[in-house]
Parts: sequence; C-alpha cells; structure tokens
Amino acid sequence: MGKMTKKICVGLIFVLIVFFLQGTVAHACPLCGATVDESADESFNKPLADLRIVYEQKGKDALSNIREVLKTSTDPWVIQRAANYLVELDDRESIRQMESMLLDLVKQVAFSTFGLGTPGFHSRLSVAYALRRFGPTTVGDRIWEKYDRLDWNRKSEVAYILSALKDPHLDERMAAILNKEEDHLLMQNALEVLIVSGSHQSLPFLRSKVEVWIDKPNGMGTNPRPGAATINYKWLRMKAETAIFFIDNRWKRAQQ
Repeated sequence: MGKMTKKICVGLIFVLIVFFLQGTVAHACPLCGATVDESADESFNKPLADLRIVYEQKGKDALSNIREVLKTSTDPWVIQRAANYLVELDDRESIRQMESMLLDLVKQVAFSTFGLGTPGFHSRLSVAYALRRFGPTTVGDRIWEKYDRLDWNRKSEVAYILSALKDPHLDERMAAILNKEEDHLLMQNALEVLIVSGSHQSLPFLRSKVEVWIDKPNGMGTNPRPGAATINYKWLRMKAETAIFFIDNRWKRAQQ
C-alpha cells in the first residue's frame, strides 16, 4: 500500500470516528433520509396510517386526497409518503406543487422552518428525492440563482437539496460554496455532498484545495457569521481527502 493510500485510509477512519464522537453524522444523514423515530411508526402517527389506507383503497382515485395532504401537512413523514405516492401514481400535475415547496427556500415569505434538522428541511429533502424521479427539473437552477441572498439557515439546506435533485451542476456549485469560504458549516455541507454525490470532475479541484488548506496557519481561519464555528481548514482538508477517496472509487467502479 502506497504512502498516499495509507494517508487517505487513516484520514477516512479518523473522519468516521469524529463523526460519531461529535455527532456530525447528523449533517451527513440528510442524504440518507431522516433519522428514524416514533413519528415514522403508524402506531404513533395516525395521519401516516390514514394516508396509506386511502392510497391502498382508492389508488388513482386518491390523488386529490394525497395532493391535499402534501399541501397542508407539516409532518415530514407524511409529506415523504405523500410525495412518493404521487410519483408512484405518475401524477405529473403535482410537479409544480413539489417545485413550489422546494422554492420556499428562496421565497421572502414562507410558512416553514429552515435549517438542518428542522421539519421543513426534512420535508423539502423528501420532496426533492421524489421530484427527481419525474425527470429533469430547473428548480435547482432557480434556487441557486438566489443562493447569495439567502440567510444562513436557508443556505445550509441548499447543498443537500441540490444533491437530492441530482443537480447536473452539483460539482461546480459545491466548488463555488467552498471557494466563497464564508462559513465552516456551509463548506462542510458542500464536502459531505461531494463525498456522496460528487463526480470525477471534482477531483482536480479537491486536490488543489487539500494543498491550499495544508498551508493555512495552524489549520484555522476566520468566520464572518456571528457566533458560528471558526473555519477549521484541517478538518475541511480531511473531509476533502475523504471526498477524493470516495469519488475516485466510484469512478473506478464505473470504468470496470
């Protein structure tokens, strides 16, 4: 095993250990779906059970009921199920409704909660996963166009939403977030998204970032967001090395 491979493997192991020790796995978890809790169990969630029953009993005749649930519910689990049912029923009339829910991120007035871990975020993430099953959409472009105007909480969702949508410009947009260096959490989110969804085209950029971040004094930087964690370039460098490892392996498997 070469020195570079050993270095990447050691870095990967350390990153995974720190994820569990510091609880940061919750930030990577959005790409795997919301964390399971009692509200995902029909025994504790009557609206979730009711939605399944109406779907099983009525099939396509339940479309109006399911659309209404998607429109009015604030329960992420119910919204996830409703969105998936609409896809299974190939209800393309609901595409505009789903896009509108995602565009809450960039609306000045939206009756939702914003930021990682909030019900609104988990609802939007589920809708994004469902929406991409209908095929290409421009909603990612519309969100990104207003990225710079968003507040911190809304910005923290964007990387994950774009990943869930399979945004064709994901690599370049995550690179833009990393180049801005405006917030440690946003940079961390971008790297976590690249670990899961980045393509081979990101490798030269990530390798250049690793080299630049090695030279940062004491591995630390500044952060303009009041009260936020200082940008830790050493930590980000390890995340970038992890992204390189996973992207390179995905690419090699694809070539086989």
